[in-house]
Amino acid sequence: WRRADRPDDFPVDRVIIHVTQGSFASAVKVFQDPAHQAATHYIVGQDGRVVQMIRELDVAYQAGNRSYNERGVGIEHEGFVDRPKDLTK
Repeated sequence: WRRADRPDDFPVDRVIIHVTQGSFASAVKVFQDPAHQAATHYIVGQDGRVVQMIRELDVAYQAGNRSYNERGVGIEHEGFVDRPKDLTK
């Protein structure tokens, strides 16, 4: 991620949603590791817990696309993509 200090009037018009492919705790640990070289703004647990990993003003490297990264907010949901019953409701 990079510190950006996007102005208040900078349009954030994309939401990037991913599944953690693991537990809430493991996702938090991964996204706290600078060597991981990716980021997200929020992680949502199956139990409804939410942790903010970086400020919305900052750019998360999450989508593999500069435009989406710069204009988006990333949300990771705890669970596994092949187990929809695990996903946050």
